[in-house]
Amino acid sequence: MPPAQAAEIDPFLLELAQAAGRAGDPVARQAIARIHTADWARGELGRRITGLLRSSDKPAAGIASYWKLAAGVHDPLRARLVMEIGQGMPLVWRGDDGRRAALDYLNSRVWSIAGGSNEMQRNAISERVLGLPREPSFDRGKPFSEVLHNARRWLENT
Repeated sequence: MPPAQAAEIDPFLLELAQAAGRAGDPVARQAIARIHTADWARGELGRRITGLLRSSDKPAAGIASYWKLAAGVHDPLRARLVMEIGQGMPLVWRGDDGRRAALDYLNSRVWSIAGGSNEMQRNAISERVLGLPREPSFDRGKPFSEVLHNARRWLENT
């Protein structure tokens, strides 16, 4: 795999900081640096996963869970930091100004839930990739109606 190259800072972040009057603010600059670092790390992870998937005839079943988990953790964090840089300004955009940030913020939780929650991805990685034992389950093999009945009975006794 070739060595990683330095990526350019997302120009949108710089424009947003400028529009919010925070281009020289050290807190905003630190948020931009955090986003830049996280974007770079996510890109490198994506290249690594792609390489693993391409190089194996039969890749580990849970390897794609790494990418899904990275998106579920990265996207909400990035969206929150963008809002901090713009001090909420992107949520009340005019025309296309800030639209991207507002939509990213409003949709940021989607990746942490859709297609399997972050917790499900962590379980898939632990069981399928790392070979750790499955979490104990007291409802496996039982019909859902029985699970509900047992839960109600347990609640009544507490």
